[in-house]
Amino acid sequence: MNTERKILVTGAKGFVGARVMEYFKDAIAFPSEILRASSPEKGVVEYVKRVQPAAIIHTAAISDIGACEKDPDASYLANVILPDALNKAAMEEKIKLLMFSSDQVYTGMTEEGPFSDETELPEPTNTYARHKLLSEKRTLDKNSDCVHLRATWMYDMPLYNHKNRANFLTIALKAAQTGMPMDASVNQHRAVTYVRQVAENLEKMLSVPGGAYNYGSANGENMYDTTIAFFRALGLNEKALALVRKTENPGSLWMKPDKLNRNGVYFDTTIEGFDRVIKDYALKG
Repeated sequence: MNTERKILVTGAKGFVGARVMEYFKDAIAFPSEILRASSPEKGVVEYVKRVQPAAIIHTAAISDIGACEKDPDASYLANVILPDALNKAAMEEKIKLLMFSSDQVYTGMTEEGPFSDETELPEPTNTYARHKLLSEKRTLDKNSDCVHLRATWMYDMPLYNHKNRANFLTIALKAAQTGMPMDASVNQHRAVTYVRQVAENLEKMLSVPGGAYNYGSANGENMYDTTIAFFRALGLNEKALALVRKTENPGSLWMKPDKLNRNGVYFDTTIEGFDRVIKDYALKG
């Protein structure tokens, strides 16, 4: 059920933000020109004070790993300085702040997982993840009530009139429709999550204690078996299943949702999420 709680949303036209705007009936899009300022603090604080929202959900980011490597200064501004400004505004107005972090913060781990959100993390292996982890630490040091959501890879069908990036669902469907092979690793463990459920669960997250949370579906399968499970859920034949090519690329972003569950927030498993998105969009048949 959609809520009428007044929520201020950054990145309202982005992949996650657009779904958040659909879910929260009285959601307000944070003006992008304020967020993109080279020194955003003054404008952010003044705007939040004027609007007086019940909470802020921060989805805006430069999340393209390659773009962050090419321009680390832009990444630092978007992924560290802007969250600092939003955190200051939230503290001054005494409102809840939810920020989207990423499962990429676990890229420095050498173990397979699954990883607890209480784990002491080594330095991540890419600029985007390093900035996300730095933002977590900086904002929580000042505001223990702030919530960071270490989101898994998310998927959905494209939205009309929005900028839509490729995601697991669109990549897999393209492979199935065109007959082009799709690589998937037997050595990578991570979850993929239906973004509609990501948006739905934010209402409950507005009431949880501050801190970092592993956020999304649980999935104990490697990416090869996960992709095969999706193709099977679509009802595809063995010829289509053969499009999924095994690779051995290493790396694990396998997270445990224990802290999330302790606070009464639950997701479908990755495999259950496949069944839901297939039903929602009538993809099988």
